[in-house]
Amino acid sequence: MEHTFKAVIVDDEERSRQTLNGLIARYCPEVRVIAEAGSVAEAKQVLAMHSPDIVFLDIRLPDGTGCDLLEQLPDRRFDVIFTTAHDEYSLKAFHYAALHYLLKPISYVQLREAIARVKPVAGNLPDERYRVMHDQLAGRKSIVLTSLEGFSVAQIDDIVRCEADSNYTRVFFAKEKPFMASRNLSYFEDLLLDAGFARIHNKHLVNVKHVRQYHRGRGGHVQMSDGSQVEVSARKKDEFLETLAKYTRGIS
Repeated sequence: MEHTFKAVIVDDEERSRQTLNGLIARYCPEVRVIAEAGSVAEAKQVLAMHSPDIVFLDIRLPDGTGCDLLEQLPDRRFDVIFTTAHDEYSLKAFHYAALHYLLKPISYVQLREAIARVKPVAGNLPDERYRVMHDQLAGRKSIVLTSLEGFSVAQIDDIVRCEADSNYTRVFFAKEKPFMASRNLSYFEDLLLDAGFARIHNKHLVNVKHVRQYHRGRGGHVQMSDGSQVEVSARKKDEFLETLAKYTRGIS
């Protein structure tokens, strides 16, 4: 017999709850909705009464955010699928935290993909990915790096550079050993350009705050704070120098 997931929907809009409920009933026979809530306070009461496997959680609620709710539930034992209307800032926060989410209006294809990734939490340790999400929404900069073995939380300012390694990316830090992330370099480029990073080569993405010297040439090369030297492609040179001027001063 196929395993059945018990689910709770937390969303302040009744129409959104009804729509999601209908999609689940029609396309996800392995999921059974056992309760609903429309606020952080109500959700806290509902979750104290039930033991769901999944919580569909709206990011913005009348009395706080979905992350505020999760902070109040340190012994959480369910997986979370965030739901959100289109919001560029929130979407980037999801990506920083490597969380799954559904973008409203929700499609059944999105829903099926999200359910396929559900892994109910075993044990009572809070998931650090939600802390990263909370930090992003509050303007603090950290990121979840995923690997085949799990994930690691890193401060963005501590990242010196990222280097492409086939479909993976090797992330170099100021003081820690490198981390092999199971994402390609384009993923990190999309995520980190607004945080002061520059793609200087098809294999290299650098944190310009860690650039110590730029040596001129057709493209030239940079010396980073960890002592590494990285080539700058001629095609990326002008764009790199613009980013460098924006985020740093006094680089020769």
